[in-house]
Amino acid sequence: MVARDLASWRHQAAEVTRRAGPGTPDPPCPCCEPDPEGRPGLERVLGALSRQARRELAAVVGSVDHRVLATTYGPPPDAPGWWERRY
Repeated sequence: MVARDLASWRHQAAEVTRRAGPGTPDPPCPCCEPDPEGRPGLERVLGALSRQARRELAAVVGSVDHRVLATTYGPPPDAPGWWERRY
């Protein structure tokens, strides 16, 4: 399940970063996302893991998050659900 959510988040990140930039003002359509459990599912898992396991998974998820944050605009990463409102 975690691997599936991580794969989905990577795919979503690739899509949103490809669409980001001048001439692409529209946000990703929620109904078109490949798997709505991608980043939200990972967030739930991160909250349920032990400190060490959370740190290890957060490092992997963080690299994808960083790519999205670097190529899109929207709420800061400390806002709940920030990944749903990045353009």
